[in-house]
Amino acid sequence: MEYACSQMTEISEAAQRKTALAKDLEDQIAYAKAKAVCNHRISLGVMLTALACSLAAAVGGVFFGVPSQIVGGIALLPPLLAYAALNMKFDGKSSWHYRKLYALDSLHSRLLYQLPEHPTVDNIAAIARERDAMHVEMQSEWDRTLAFNWGGITSHNKPQEISRLNGPSEQPSTGLPPQ
Repeated sequence: MEYACSQMTEISEAAQRKTALAKDLEDQIAYAKAKAVCNHRISLGVMLTALACSLAAAVGGVFFGVPSQIVGGIALLPPLLAYAALNMKFDGKSSWHYRKLYALDSLHSRLLYQLPEHPTVDNIAAIARERDAMHVEMQSEWDRTLAFNWGGITSHNKPQEISRLNGPSEQPSTGLPPQ
């Protein structure tokens, strides 16, 4: 009787964890989808706005005799928009969010449809661990490739220290004789 009671408690615990993990995955999937769609729309909007500005500058200047200062101002917008879009990486962020969505959806599918009829706490914990590892990996990718890089604004070149004052250099050999 005691074994049956502990087994029922474990099933109940596993069911609670499964429900909680499923809800958490569903919330994360909805968030990733919203961010993916938003970034895609922003990217598309910036591209279409840049195209519209180019077209407006050309048509206004050629067909309607719009003053050159206004045409020049409008023509200045597409490269500024392209620069902003390139640095904000909306396409890359959209792709990242879609990949995260697909990874979360895969875990959700496995949780709901690929576990045994009565999963153990360990089965559910394994999926939660995979989700956590996926978050770490995805965040690392974001930091490497998608985070805004303020370093592009400032110089990365540090002044070379004078070797005679600081001792021998630890830099690898270039194969050229020292100067």
